[in-house]
Amino acid sequence: MEKPITMIMEDTKDAIISTINNSKLPAFILENIIKDIYMEINQMAIQQAKLDKEKYEEAMSKEKKN
Repeated sequence: MEKPITMIMEDTKDAIISTINNSKLPAFILENIIKDIYMEINQMAIQQAKLDKEKYEEAMSKEKKN
């Protein structure tokens, strides 16, 4: 059985928090790092949403033709 997504999310969150705490960097530097990471993830999410929409519309188009 695969690990449930909720457990994967919690593990990921814990790993990120641990890395942040172990970095010993001040909050003003962490803020910029986290902001940059967020922006990259946000762009990836937007691209994934576009790809999912394109795949869905393509599948619906093929379905209508049949």
